[in-house]
Order: sequence, then structure tokens, then C-alpha cells
Amino acid sequence: MMIKRDYYWILFNTLFSGPNTTVWIISSSIIKHASHHAVQQFGNPHLDLHKHNITVFWHGKSGMVWEDVEPTITNIAERRGHPDWVMLHCGGNSIGTMPLLRLQKFMKLTVVNLQTILPNTRFIWSQILPRNYYRHMLSNIAGETARKRINKSLAPFIVKRKGACLKYPDLQQCSPKYYRDGVHLSDTAQNTFLKTIRAGLLNILHNNVKVYAKSHAEWFRSL
Repeated sequence: MMIKRDYYWILFNTLFSGPNTTVWIISSSIIKHASHHAVQQFGNPHLDLHKHNITVFWHGKSGMVWEDVEPTITNIAERRGHPDWVMLHCGGNSIGTMPLLRLQKFMKLTVVNLQTILPNTRFIWSQILPRNYYRHMLSNIAGETARKRINKSLAPFIVKRKGACLKYPDLQQCSPKYYRDGVHLSDTAQNTFLKTIRAGLLNILHNNVKVYAKSHAEWFRSL
């Protein structure tokens, strides 16, 4: 019933308020879990953004690595057509699977390939979140260093290619309050994560913000 009601709301907005902007959010199990929390928290999978003519499609694959990104998006595009925006929240599971510089080059090449496949689609780099466990690294310190370097490298690369970057300043500490198993988000962190994504998408799509990095408290005070 919720899905049907949500569909008719989007149809109404499309007819009377203009066309919708479509956003795909692509990631591993972090986004898989977030999509379920979005429905619980907002009553719909669109983070209540369909009121602003924005529709959100979530695709979270458990254990997703960077090698999966291009074929996954290509396959979805064959079924759903081309989106206006793709938010990439990927790369954490690939840290340590190859030398860091090689991984960064591979990630950038994937973005270039996707822009060729989806020429009218713009991309958002959703920063890789910190974690307490990296499967392919000898130490968490080395994993965190690699994560930060990837974020620092991919964010400006995508922004310069008419994209944007979404940061999560409220989720930078790997405490049990936010990370229930050192990797996946707790319920408290899910709420913060989703609110940041919602605010970020609104600012990026409607206000042409290139880098959204406000904490949830900062965003709330700006209302």
C-alpha cells in the first residue's frame, strides 16, 4: 500500500510540478541497510524528497567491491534507463585488494567509463566512512590512511567533472554508538546518515552545491 501511495504522489508531482530528478544510490550492504531505514524513518524510500521532485533508487549489494560498480550500474541502466544523478558510496571493501595508487587510478577510470556510458548523468562521490576493520589490510591504521587518501583523491576528481561530493562530519569517529560491528552503522548512525544524505541531495540538486559537508546540527541551525 505504501508503494502504491508513493507512486501516485510522484505521478501527481510530475504532472503538476514538473519532471522528477532521478538519483541512484549505489553501494554495499551499508546502503542496503540504509534503504530499509529510509522507509522506516520517512515512510518512503525517497527520503521525503519526492516532495521536491526528487526520486531515489537504492541498490545495495552485500560485499560489493569496486570491480562490481561499472557492471552493476550498466545492468541497472539497461532495465531502468539513465538517471540524472548517481551517488557512489563504494570503495571501502576494496581497500587493500591492490596497491593504493593502482586502486585510485582504477576508480577514476571507472568514473570516466560510466560517464561515457551515461553521458547525461552526473555523479556524486559519497565519502567512504571510517571503520574499525579492513579485511585486506594488516592494520586498521593503514586502512584508515588509505580511506582518507581515496576520499581526498576521488572527491575533487568527480567535482571537476561536473559532479559533487557528500561528506559525513558527524560520522568520523568509530565508536560503538555509531558502528555496531566496526563496519556497519548503528540505528543512531543510520538516522544521521540518512538525514545527511537528504540534506546533501537537496543542496546539491537544488542549490548547485559542489561539496556538502555540514553536520546535521549545522544544517538544522541554517533552517
